[in-house]
Amino acid sequence: MRYLISLLIIGIFVLFLIILFTATNLNLKSFKRMFGPEFVTLIRICHFYSDYVLGSFSYLVNGTVLYFMLKKSKKDVEVYKLSIIMGSLSNVITSLAGQLFHLELELINGSGFIIINGIGYFFQNPYVHDCLMLIWAITFYFNVFISPTAYIYRYLLLCRYAISLYQSNTYLFLISRNIRISKFKLGLLMLSTYFFSFIPIKGKNALNLPNLNYDSWSDIFILSKIVLTCSTKDLWLKICAVSMITIIPLNNSIIIFCSIRIYKKLKEDTEHMSNKTKQLQKQMTRILFIQAFSPFILAGVPLTCSVIAFNLDLSIYGLAELSLALMAAAPLLSGCSTLFLSKDFWTRIKAVKVRSSIRAKNVTANTSSSKTAQPSNFTFNIHM
Repeated sequence: MRYLISLLIIGIFVLFLIILFTATNLNLKSFKRMFGPEFVTLIRICHFYSDYVLGSFSYLVNGTVLYFMLKKSKKDVEVYKLSIIMGSLSNVITSLAGQLFHLELELINGSGFIIINGIGYFFQNPYVHDCLMLIWAITFYFNVFISPTAYIYRYLLLCRYAISLYQSNTYLFLISRNIRISKFKLGLLMLSTYFFSFIPIKGKNALNLPNLNYDSWSDIFILSKIVLTCSTKDLWLKICAVSMITIIPLNNSIIIFCSIRIYKKLKEDTEHMSNKTKQLQKQMTRILFIQAFSPFILAGVPLTCSVIAFNLDLSIYGLAELSLALMAAAPLLSGCSTLFLSKDFWTRIKAVKVRSSIRAKNVTANTSSSKTAQPSNFTFNIHM
């Protein structure tokens, strides 16, 4: 039930973002008639500050996940704790990189908050611009590679080596070795995408930008068009185009293969497992599933469609802009799903019982008042 509700929450978030960006792409006359100008202004403000708001909530949610995972006892399976901790840390790093990326684009286009002399020129330097783009790309790749690595851990532990889930020395050795393998694979992919990014991508800018005026709040939502103008000229769109074509099929194949083998292995060994191990397996499988597919579905599908549309000389305004927002929302939704499916979170919530504490206070107050009232009645009877 919690699993279905978490998927429903993700769907509501995605639907809200689609409505938000569809509204900002239209002339907004129908929205003004239906909801009034205040609602349209709120949409534009949310559109402009989406990266900052979603990133701030991502810090809070993923920090809570890290707290619950670090507070788990040592008797629990460390390999699952490590995979969830790695996923939450990657979400935090990705949110921070997304905020820096958005701020850097605002400063470059002269539409930031207050550009002080020196800082504005520093960000307009092309070398600083490329470094920030590279930091954003590296953190994005790191976040994408975390989920398949967690599935590889489980596959090696349960299927290849057939060890006990509580033999700490063996699986810690396997974790350290797989981290080295994943770093090598990540570096190799980064070099290959960086090499292929110099190949020119066919297409042209299909955007017709109006005259921009940032003196009023009514034109502040057009900043996303400037972001797309930069994306069609800079290196990062080429890197994302090549990486999405290679990463999404590769990682989905790894996840599907490992999931099928793990499911078969657990089905064979069901009779030899305790109830605690079975519950732990189900819980962690759901959490890893959410962490694995939320970045691909949210960020990968719209961005891949935008790259295809860009190469076919089609308009990429809606899809590419939506993909940027979903990239910012993916760390938050992944952390929310993990927290929602965590058993420790629900035990803490259920431990807080406001009504019972109020009743307990009322009971103690009534008993104390009755005790104080009995001697007064007794003395009153004596005097009579």
